[in-house]
Amino acid sequence: MTSLNVDSKVIDKIIESSNKTEDGRVIGLLIGSVEGDEISVQDAIQTRHLEDERGIKIHPTDIAEIAQKLLDKKLRGNVIGWFHTHPGYGAYMSDVDVQTQRVLQQFSPFMVSLVVDPKKKEAKFFTLNEDNKVKEFRGGKLNRVGKDVNAIQRLRESASTAPPPYPTAPSKPPLSKRQVYLLITTLVLVGVLLAGIFTVFALKAPAVYTLPTIQHTPVQKGEVGKEITLKAKVTGGEGGIHNVTLSYEWSEWTLSDEGTLSTIEHPWKTALMLLVAAGGDEYAYTIPSSEVAGDIDYFITAFDKAEHTVSTVIYTIKVSDFQLEAETDTLIVHLGETQRASVVVKPINEFQSPVELRVEKTPYGIQATVKPSSITPPKGGEVKATLEISAADYPGTFRGQFDLLIYGKSGKAEHKTQITVVVPYYEVTVSPSSVTITKGQTATYDIKINPSQHFTKEVSFTLSGLPSEETGWEIALKGNKVTIASATDLALKITTTQKTPTGTYNLTLKIEGGGVKNQITLTLTIK
Repeated sequence: MTSLNVDSKVIDKIIESSNKTEDGRVIGLLIGSVEGDEISVQDAIQTRHLEDERGIKIHPTDIAEIAQKLLDKKLRGNVIGWFHTHPGYGAYMSDVDVQTQRVLQQFSPFMVSLVVDPKKKEAKFFTLNEDNKVKEFRGGKLNRVGKDVNAIQRLRESASTAPPPYPTAPSKPPLSKRQVYLLITTLVLVGVLLAGIFTVFALKAPAVYTLPTIQHTPVQKGEVGKEITLKAKVTGGEGGIHNVTLSYEWSEWTLSDEGTLSTIEHPWKTALMLLVAAGGDEYAYTIPSSEVAGDIDYFITAFDKAEHTVSTVIYTIKVSDFQLEAETDTLIVHLGETQRASVVVKPINEFQSPVELRVEKTPYGIQATVKPSSITPPKGGEVKATLEISAADYPGTFRGQFDLLIYGKSGKAEHKTQITVVVPYYEVTVSPSSVTITKGQTATYDIKINPSQHFTKEVSFTLSGLPSEETGWEIALKGNKVTIASATDLALKITTTQKTPTGTYNLTLKIEGGGVKNQITLTLTIK
């Protein structure tokens, strides 16, 4: 025989919430678990509600929020039923309650309904048997077991006048994410108008009406930056259709500094769907391209003129997108050279559209191109383009470091990545600039070379303007060449003989390497 365990604090919590309202009416979901033939009710989550002269119904936004908390494991357990109050009217199942319970049990035979009359201190649990007849769990009068909030009150199904009990089902694993969504949105599906506004003295036969019907072909795929139009054919309802709404939650892909792909979830929003044609029954809403930046969850709700509501389950649109990455963070390009790096387009959700590639404007003397300029990732794979950067070796070309932005665009969607470009250089100082000696002596000039970061090229020296062939010079280097990687001190020595002509001479010292050319004028006076 199926049994029901309820934490005593659950009913206390519902009565306390009811006492805080003016009319005593509250509604919400029961959270718990199913183990074998036992159903355990561990918590009651009150929700906001909409109400009118007919009754109350759960607010759609709260349904979405509870669903998310369950999926994020901020709430422990699963949805195992629902509750509402009949303040002063007794704990019983109205026709509308039975209709709600019937829909819930389509998804799980373990769904229960709790009706509480806070004024009479009465609480009853109900279910439906296989003939859709109401069955009550024992324990109609509220019978607390001690003051301990962890005390468990065991209530067993009545076997006296009720029909045969619902057959025991085998133990089931926890509900999947999709089942959780389905169970929660069921309350929106039936647009539950809960009993509780009718007194025991004014019970009438329920009105005969048909709920609105929604015919909708789910949209399963979208592409980043491209608007998505959702359509639904809505008919029926008491008095006809009043309006149709679309509730959706959109997200957007984001890439962390560490290169990890994640999503940012935006709050649920509700928009009015409009008739495609006057007098027709097809409604549509277009999600703008700015909100198609990641996967989208949505459901459609129809309201008839008697304010009955029906909603679809929550659908998910998988939005395809792409990542743009440079395979290297830094590219070193010496003057007069060309370097290359790969740019990768990685698909998300089977993205297979052309991506147009471009680079932003570069500093003077630096040329950057991407080849090919348009690439399309194959199904299930990534695709690469080649970034080519050249630095001209003429005066005025930029030297130093800058960040180059590379853009990828497909439709209205655009992503970017960057690569740091380094153009190495060095600076030269010579002192003194003028030296005076007599014949037979040696003139010495001190040379300081300060390279920038990443400069590792060979530097050569040439000297012109010497007075005669008898005059020699050296920089104490093999072949007058040196590889520069850090600050370096050198000495230029010019030797003379007694045959060297006297006079004042303007000498030209040329230092070249890594595309960088320096020319310095020195003065030598021989007496």
